[in-house]
Amino acid sequence: MRTFAIVNMKGGVAKTTTACNMAYLLAQNGKRVLLIDNDIQGNASAFYEQRKMAGTATVADVFRGASICDAIRPTRYKSLSVVMGDMDLATVNMELMARRDPRAATILQEAMEDIQEDYDFVIIDCAPNMTPNVINAFLAATDIIVPLEIDGFSIDGLREVESRVLEARAAGHDVRLTGVLVTKFNSRTKMDREGLQFLRTKTNSPVFHNVIHMSIKVKESVFQHKPVVEYARKCRPAQDYRAFVAELVPNLGTEQEGALA
Repeated sequence: MRTFAIVNMKGGVAKTTTACNMAYLLAQNGKRVLLIDNDIQGNASAFYEQRKMAGTATVADVFRGASICDAIRPTRYKSLSVVMGDMDLATVNMELMARRDPRAATILQEAMEDIQEDYDFVIIDCAPNMTPNVINAFLAATDIIVPLEIDGFSIDGLREVESRVLEARAAGHDVRLTGVLVTKFNSRTKMDREGLQFLRTKTNSPVFHNVIHMSIKVKESVFQHKPVVEYARKCRPAQDYRAFVAELVPNLGTEQEGALA
């Protein structure tokens, strides 16, 4: 089971949009996909029209010891399920910090051992911070993907992610920064063109060949609660996301699956 944590220390860089479109595309290719909403805002849950009801387990309950199997909810798409996130994550993070127990950082990793044979891919949509629930995602993941809009603050956030990945690897966790995905890209602006070149030549992180271009269709798709690759199949970002997933998993649908070199 391959686990992607979608991470950046800056908000508004299309982390949730990327997670939701990745999950949809992988499921449409016949893969069993679980999307874990690891963000207090619960936007990925809302995108797939998941609403908390009495007795509904969420990712917060998993951090408190509930089985992750009890928190998994189906979506309207075959082979795509969701674990909801909600405001209760704020309380959970305070509880985890108060424990001062190193094992508190591996709760999610241990919980996911129960579903190793049930899914081909897990995608963890993370909040833009380094709270205990996000640290758990780092240690549970096999791959870190960093959506990044071209600006100075996002690049600063990338450096923080790089440091956290090195720390996780030093602690014996088999995780890697698989790649930076440039989002909201406008090729007509000099800043975006030069920023992309800077990322590819002046940083230590791998950068995906494909970028996600800016388009109003992405915002429209969010309002419609549909992946842009379904809502506007021929628009530029839809084509970009399909190309990105093909780059990330180049032999999708076959026994051999690859990754960004």
